[in-house]
Amino acid sequence: MTENAGMKLRAKMGLLFAAALVINVVVLSFGLVNVLDRVSSRLMLKQAENISLFVQHEIMDASATTGILDSATATASFERLKHVSDQGGSFEISKILLIDLDLKAVVAHPESETGADYSSHADIRESIDGKKQLVAEEAAFTQTGVLQHEIDVVSYFELTSGTGYVLEVKLDFAKSIALLEKQYAVIETSAVVIALLLLATLLGTLLFIVTQSAVRPVIEITKAMERVGAGHLEGTLVRTGKDEFGLMAIRFNEMVLGLKEKLKLSQYVSRSTVAAVKDSIDSGDSSHVVARRRCTLFFSDIRGFTSYSESRDPAQVVSTLNRVLSLQAEIIHRSGGDVDKFVGDEVMAVFNEVLPALEAAFEIQKHMAAQRNELDNLAIGIGIHEGNVVQGDVGSKDIRNFTVIGDTVNTAARLESQARAGEILISDSAIRHPEIQARFSFEPRGEIMLRGKEIPIRTFSVKGRKRT
Repeated sequence: MTENAGMKLRAKMGLLFAAALVINVVVLSFGLVNVLDRVSSRLMLKQAENISLFVQHEIMDASATTGILDSATATASFERLKHVSDQGGSFEISKILLIDLDLKAVVAHPESETGADYSSHADIRESIDGKKQLVAEEAAFTQTGVLQHEIDVVSYFELTSGTGYVLEVKLDFAKSIALLEKQYAVIETSAVVIALLLLATLLGTLLFIVTQSAVRPVIEITKAMERVGAGHLEGTLVRTGKDEFGLMAIRFNEMVLGLKEKLKLSQYVSRSTVAAVKDSIDSGDSSHVVARRRCTLFFSDIRGFTSYSESRDPAQVVSTLNRVLSLQAEIIHRSGGDVDKFVGDEVMAVFNEVLPALEAAFEIQKHMAAQRNELDNLAIGIGIHEGNVVQGDVGSKDIRNFTVIGDTVNTAARLESQARAGEILISDSAIRHPEIQARFSFEPRGEIMLRGKEIPIRTFSVKGRKRT
């Protein structure tokens, strides 16, 4: 189950990073192409400005001596520029116009534009009026079914004071960009490939780091939690890092230690107390409901144990006592009873009915007799009584015991104190049940006067099982 969970977690992480890679590939591909297109546009605008500046200087240099426009030089310059455009393959010139202050083209490429009137062109008027350069990327339009998209550079200059001209250079933007992209297609493709490789490497490294630093610790913690859930509290998480997973490992180990302590403590309380605590936790109530119930009380005590313990080594005393108590507890639990408490060498147990309590008592005395030599000839007396009790939390606010109290408990304890070694002493109220009389034989043992009671109770000694 844990391995499948680990695989699922790894698969989810892998799919997440794969999706991130695909998204980044798409974004990068379109984004990078868009960025390169923007860069190409800026380069083309700058190129148009440089072309305009180059032609302008050629014309001004040729007319520097006379201050008169040299049309032949201007025409030659236009032709050279067109030749560079055709042969270089880096830009495409649509028009080159040299316009005088009368707003007529005096030199032009194509030559058919020579003499054309440009008085209706606002950008040319603005350049003359402001004596400045204007650079614009004109809006695309369709002419005779062909998409037209141009860059227009309009520059005003003077040969002599008062003798001014406007140089207008129009680049075919769409064709120029196509030419530029063709030249830099390899660079563009390489840039995209390199960027994608770097991105894939980055995401792969990040996936490896996340797997090592997050997925693996989660799987380890999941495995440890499954072991704890199955009742295995031996293992701990070993992580020395100061990150969240290191802190989680510390807290997990503290939790396991707490569970071990609680499991060990549960050995020192009755099963009914453990069950009651569980019920209170499940219900969200910190205390238990006090109730009156009818049950059977079982008390046992080792006869002569005080003198026995004074004459022997303490370790031997404790060892033998634990064997006797363990024998009784095992039989009581197997018979459906609950050991309420151990008080020194005394056992107090609670049964729902008389028959299982008597069966347990008979079985205990049989085993004690069979192991008398192993148990240093120790013997126990047992008292059994049935009646009503009050059950609830008894103790202080810090230390409590979920137990039963009342006359029935006191009577059962009194019966046990009167029982001889190896004897089971039972009250008359307990033997009234037909199934008890059908299975066991009894011998009257007399009456016992209890403190605070005016009427004594009759007692019976269990002699053995009846043959069926």
